Amino acid sequence: IPFVASVLTNTSVLSAEEIVLGQTITVNAKSNKTNCTYAVYYKKSYDTKWVTAQGYNTNNTVTIKPAKAADYDICVKVKDSAGEVVKKYFTVKVTAKLANKSTVSATEITLGKIVTVTAQATGGAGNYTYAILYKKDYDKNWTVKQGYTTNTTASIKPAKKTAYNICVKVKDKDGTIAKKYFTVTVK
Repeated sequence: IPFVASVLTNTSVLSAEEIVLGQTITVNAKSNKTNCTYAVYYKKSYDTKWVTAQGYNTNNTVTIKPAKAADYDICVKVKDSAGEVVKKYFTVKVTAKLANKSTVSATEITLGKIVTVTAQATGGAGNYTYAILYKKDYDKNWTVKQGYTTNTTASIKPAKKTAYNICVKVKDKDGTIAKKYFTVTVK
């Protein structure tokens, strides 16, 4: 019976296909043969030049930390002892960090008027929910005007002539929270 060499296969995997800017992607380079070396390259999908994360090496775990919110292409090359090379490609979506872009209609009002809070967010994992809290500047405890919901506006009518603190919390589908604080003076 003649000897048949097994065909090299690249079974590499990534730790994630979507991350938030600032997080890392771990490449686990794998193959069906022993004594292989691994090379890992990446680039923004719209670029033409690849960046070398690791040249051919026996290390099969490589971490990449993208520097920009964009789609990235990753190429993993596996080379066996006979010099055969098999490539595998991945695309990773890197989104911007969660940013709280909420606003208030005024930072100074007269007693009896209302302040409209508009909750807004960008980046993160999307599917935002918003919580709105407020308190008199000298109080320790916050009053919940709105728990986490998709509602983006709330009206607050202060009951006293004093400074009020307003906190808007934005939460994305991954549970990441970004807070933003405002001070409204009531005269």
